[in-house]
Amino acid sequence: MVEEPPKVPEPDEQAPSLVGMTENMAGRALQKLRETASLPRVRQKATRAATRAAQFFTSLDTLGLKLIAALYIVTAFVGTLAVVIGVEPVGRLPDWMMHAAMYLVCFGLLVVYIRASRNKRRIARTLFCILSICAFTAFALLLIDRVDERLVFPDTGPGAEALPMVRPRMGFLWVPAIMLMLSALSLLVHWLFATASKHDVPAPPSRSIS
Repeated sequence: MVEEPPKVPEPDEQAPSLVGMTENMAGRALQKLRETASLPRVRQKATRAATRAAQFFTSLDTLGLKLIAALYIVTAFVGTLAVVIGVEPVGRLPDWMMHAAMYLVCFGLLVVYIRASRNKRRIARTLFCILSICAFTAFALLLIDRVDERLVFPDTGPGAEALPMVRPRMGFLWVPAIMLMLSALSLLVHWLFATASKHDVPAPPSRSIS
């Protein structure tokens, strides 16, 4: 008895394509993200962060630092608002939490720079000036890269499958990108003036006279 050769599966019977598997994994990842992070929870954290930012802003003692902090706070507000509102027909951008996290990271670097500048710590101020400018510039380039239309997986709500769709061009992302560039430039100008200042010398520790 002659054995029949094994049947080769037809293209329709073969394993799912790489694109289909990628879409499935992306949909599961978004579903997991929706389960672990909700918009009201992020709003509460954003409110607390805004309160701390306002307290920090009122504690600044020089006009230059106040202008830098004010420019960045406005930049973060405009940029976060843009991705939360989104664009039709996608609505809120699926990666809006990544944008909010980046603004918080950049703000943290800015806070450390301002503290180093107020305490006249030259090495720390120079280091965090470089880190802040690099972070601002990289984030601005990331926003510019996301201006053109791209394939996204919109947030369809709990229990619904995320299907890919083309997000239209978002020219408004140029606004926070340019503002981030201006924030980096203002930071550089402040560092130059602070470094060249004659008053940029820590006060010597007081010694008691016996």
